[in-house]
Amino acid sequence: MTDPLDALLPPDPGVGRVEPPAFIPTGQIPADLPKHLRDRLAEAPNGDRSAQTAGLVAAAVEWGLDDSQVLALALEHRPTVDKYGNRADREAKRVLDKVRPDHTHVGQPCDRAGCPNTPQWMTGDRDARRGQVAQDRQTAEAPAAAELLPTQPAGRQPTGERPLPLIDGLLQEGELLVLGAARGIGKSWWGMDLGYQLARGHGRVMGTYTVRQGARVLYCHGELDPWAAYDRWARLRGDQDMPAELLETFEPWRIKVVRRRVTHSGDGLSTSEEDLDVLLDGRLEQTIIAKRIEVLIIDPWAVFYSGRENSNDEAELALAELRRLQLTYGLTVVVLHHFGKADTARDPEDLWRGASRLADWASTRVTLLPFYTPQQATKIGMTRQQARQYATVKLLRRNAATPYDIAVKWNPETGQWDRWHAPDGEGDLIAGPTPADVAAKCPVPDGWASTVEAAAALEIGRTKTRDLLEQARQQGLLEAVTGTRGAQGWRVKGTAK
Repeated sequence: MTDPLDALLPPDPGVGRVEPPAFIPTGQIPADLPKHLRDRLAEAPNGDRSAQTAGLVAAAVEWGLDDSQVLALALEHRPTVDKYGNRADREAKRVLDKVRPDHTHVGQPCDRAGCPNTPQWMTGDRDARRGQVAQDRQTAEAPAAAELLPTQPAGRQPTGERPLPLIDGLLQEGELLVLGAARGIGKSWWGMDLGYQLARGHGRVMGTYTVRQGARVLYCHGELDPWAAYDRWARLRGDQDMPAELLETFEPWRIKVVRRRVTHSGDGLSTSEEDLDVLLDGRLEQTIIAKRIEVLIIDPWAVFYSGRENSNDEAELALAELRRLQLTYGLTVVVLHHFGKADTARDPEDLWRGASRLADWASTRVTLLPFYTPQQATKIGMTRQQARQYATVKLLRRNAATPYDIAVKWNPETGQWDRWHAPDGEGDLIAGPTPADVAAKCPVPDGWASTVEAAAALEIGRTKTRDLLEQARQQGLLEAVTGTRGAQGWRVKGTAK
């Protein structure tokens, strides 16, 4: 059985001499052409053909063939012609000119001529060379030692400060919030109202979620022109001054995903590798630094993301670049996104357009759905434009208790989405109480002595009451106390007797 390592080593000098193939011109290529040169001559030119020709020329010169023999051998290996139909050996001559100065011994191989540039395969014992080749191959195949992943004991308290809430129950510092909405339902009104209230430092988003602290906001417009945005800001602020902490840009910066292909050739083989890379418009990062931006609102994602919309790998790279900005500058990001073509789905986020990784990365997922179906709107006498003013808000929080879904109505006078209770029997959702509603009904200063008492007052089940009370506590609206009989009671925060 042939040792596979033999294929990696040329034969020893003087071994394997055979009769030349019939197509070699007599008088130019010696009849005692060694087997390793004959094997090279017979191999099919593929892959990096120039590298094959160069290797053949070098091996022939090291064996001691003269220039005419070397060129004839190269032309037999890779027949080429010039524009006049003559055999062209320019490439072989170029290699020969580089190799010949180191090998002036014509008629004898390097090792017999005492050539100072004798190749390694002509020296030493063959068994020793075989062992060295095997060792080199094992070394090449051995994986490089990689660095260890950073680890820590589970449950260790983080060293940094705990993120503070920006909007109770909805958004904390450094988080990513994504809103998915049907086309034309008013997602930009929602996003601009969010940015306005954050920059102002107070208010209630959708009439429900309290803004706890102000932030410096950059709103990136991808669909509205400057005059349309101006008119909307005027409606949102009413007779109030625009907050100085609210900035906007209409510049179409991009976060772009590019594909890079690298081809490696050699030893007759050609392999290609394709890598993905992400390029962020450098102006965005410099603006975040110079303007001290704390909240970035992207409206919409499809305008500023330049990549394959349905590729999770490309979306992952773009989101990772945004995450880098968040970790580096303590940035909070809000993304507004369109629905796709589907009109039904198991989960609300499945209606979102494109790759699912956008929803997976979000700390808070908000989905704005039409409250009325077209059939319901027609039945109660609403036009299409009127029906669009009513929506269901589906919420999902990763880092805290998820708020209950609510119903909202767009106010044409203020431009804001406000909390709305649907008439009984209308729509697909009968909106229940929110944590703010629960806190408003809690007696002051006595509170409720137990969850059972709170459930009776709210006229809802104990499980739902317990969840609402806990959400109100997390939002800083209520605080837990010990009741008269040792049960957990509740009261409005800061109203202790």
